[in-house]
Amino acid sequence: MHPQMTVTTEDRKQMISRLLTQKAGCVADPNVLAEQVLWLWEQVAFHLTPLIGVSGFQSLYARALHLAAPDCPGFSAVLPGKSIDLLFHTLKEDLRALEPGVAESCGNVLLNTFTDLVESMIGEVLMAQILRSAWVGQSHGNS
Repeated sequence: MHPQMTVTTEDRKQMISRLLTQKAGCVADPNVLAEQVLWLWEQVAFHLTPLIGVSGFQSLYARALHLAAPDCPGFSAVLPGKSIDLLFHTLKEDLRALEPGVAESCGNVLLNTFTDLVESMIGEVLMAQILRSAWVGQSHGNS
């Protein structure tokens, strides 16, 4: 086993926080933050839907949104059958409506809640591999 290849749950949480703030942290612009959050979600969806399917992704996203609601009451409820693109469009609009610090915190809570749910199903190692594929070495289109 290669120790440097192991990503713990805490490492994943720190990675999410770092990725959310690497671009958005410099500018108190809700549009920049929303774009960064959306990019992270799009990458996760791209790498995860082949494994769990679109409906699995939609269900886990809806569950994560429900679980995050006490910390982030500004998020819109998910209606069944919405496309992933429509889910992300709604998330982007919700984030833009929040104060920058609140939006960053809520983006972090939602991503962590979602990845916690997925990790509980597929395990820490596979979740880490998916996130490395999705985020590490990738650059956001607006960089």
